[in-house]
Amino acid sequence: MSSYATSGAESAVLEVYVLDNNIKLNEQTSLYDRGSVVSSWSDRVTDWDPVARLGDTFLLNSQVGDHPMPHTRLVPPDVLEQVSSRLALTLHGRLENLKLQEWALRSVLTDDEVVELLGINIADLPQPYKEWRFSIEIYALVRDTIFLLLNGQFVRYRRLSRDELRIVLSERTAPFTSFSDEASGIMIAVVAVPGRLGALGGLRGERRSLIAAGEAIAQFRKLWLKSGVEDKWSWELEFFDDACSQVLGIDGVERMSVALAYRKDGKEEKE
Repeated sequence: MSSYATSGAESAVLEVYVLDNNIKLNEQTSLYDRGSVVSSWSDRVTDWDPVARLGDTFLLNSQVGDHPMPHTRLVPPDVLEQVSSRLALTLHGRLENLKLQEWALRSVLTDDEVVELLGINIADLPQPYKEWRFSIEIYALVRDTIFLLLNGQFVRYRRLSRDELRIVLSERTAPFTSFSDEASGIMIAVVAVPGRLGALGGLRGERRSLIAAGEAIAQFRKLWLKSGVEDKWSWELEFFDDACSQVLGIDGVERMSVALAYRKDGKEEKE
C-alpha cells in the first residue's frame, strides 16, 4: 500500500477524479441517468425538455440502458444501404391520379403539378430511404390539403379544417414571417424522423438526422435556383412547434418539424 500523503487540496482533486470515474456519462446512457444527482447533467436537461422526455423512448428501443457502452455506435454505410433497400420494398406501388377538381379528393399530385406548384421535379430528389430521405419526410400543403412524399409521389395525407389553415398560414405558426396578399397557401415542411437513424446509431444517429434535414433544405434551394423560382420561396426556421405539429398531424418528438418554406403568390410585377 502506498504511503503517499496528500494535502487537503490534492485530496479534494483526487476525490473529484474518483467520483467522475464512477459517473456514467457515456452518450448512450446519459439520458437514462438524467435523474441522477450529477449537477453537470441535471442542470442541462430537465423533464420539460423534449429531448429529456425521449429518454423513455430510447430505453424502450434498447438504445440506452444502465450499462455504458465501450464506444459510440457508428452506422456502417453498407448496413445503412441494406436497411434502406429493405424499407423501400415496403412502399406502395404508384397510385393513379384521377385529376379531380377538388384538391382534397386527389389521391396524388401529378408530376406536372409538383413542378408547377412546388417548383421541383421529384426525379431530382433521392430515391425513397436513400441519402437524406432515410430520416427526413417532406410534407406539402396545397390549398387545404397536405400531401406527403412517399415513394415517387406526393400522396394525399390529410385535409385541414378552416381553423387549422388559419394556424399554419399566420403568425400563430411563424411569428416572424410576413403574411400578406402574396401568400399562396402553398407550404413545404421538412420533418425529421430521428428514430430511424437512432435505431442504428443511438444518439449519434439522432444528431445525424438533423444534418440530413440541412441536406434536404440545401437541395430544395439548389433546385429552386436552377429553375429560377428561388425568390418565390421563403424559408422559416423559427416557428412554434406545437402549432406546426398540430397542423401536420405529428407528435413533435418522434417526428419533428425542422424547417418550413412558404411560397409567395409569384405574380409577375407589371412594368
